[in-house]
Amino acid sequence: MMLPILALAQDDMYFDKLKPKSAKETFPEIRLPFDNGRIAYTGVVIVDSVKMKELFVRAKEWTALTFNSAQDVIQMDDKEAGKLIIKAIDKVNISSKSLGMENITTYSLYFTLNLTFKDNKYKYELNNFRVMLAPSKEIPHPDETLVENTYQSYHKYCCEQKRDYWVNKSMLRLWADILRNVDESAKIIIDELKIAVEKPSNGKNDW
Repeated sequence: MMLPILALAQDDMYFDKLKPKSAKETFPEIRLPFDNGRIAYTGVVIVDSVKMKELFVRAKEWTALTFNSAQDVIQMDDKEAGKLIIKAIDKVNISSKSLGMENITTYSLYFTLNLTFKDNKYKYELNNFRVMLAPSKEIPHPDETLVENTYQSYHKYCCEQKRDYWVNKSMLRLWADILRNVDESAKIIIDELKIAVEKPSNGKNDW
């Protein structure tokens, strides 16, 4: 999948200048949409005077261009039922600086896009977000983690100001970057989907 997810650069000196008394002053409160306990971006979009199959074809053309990595999988492709399900993966690099040295943290972001079509409208559901850090010297065998767990940990140790010996600024910074990237990438996907489905499919072009 080719998606312009941000690689956010953070500088320890910036955080050191902020007041250390409150974690909430140092790290922003990040809120993501939830549905039944899971992070989910959902919506119904009206497209007047367009039949279900044409909406399906428009979205299918967009998914072919957007989710073109060998690791992206179309799990369901049913034109008659008006249903598309894509399981996607994106590689994210985060650049950070510590003591003048640049560090790169890499992780994989997994998610599922469900699209359901009817005449004159369609529904999108973007959910099942998971993250897995790339193997490193510190974590040679990382586990896949639900982003909901990252969200809860971030708010527990940042916004609720809980404390634990293993949670430091670097960990909070990584969690914050993951949550921001989830939100940013979800909004990009939804915006691009809406633009694509408004346009006639290539099969409608007049040559």
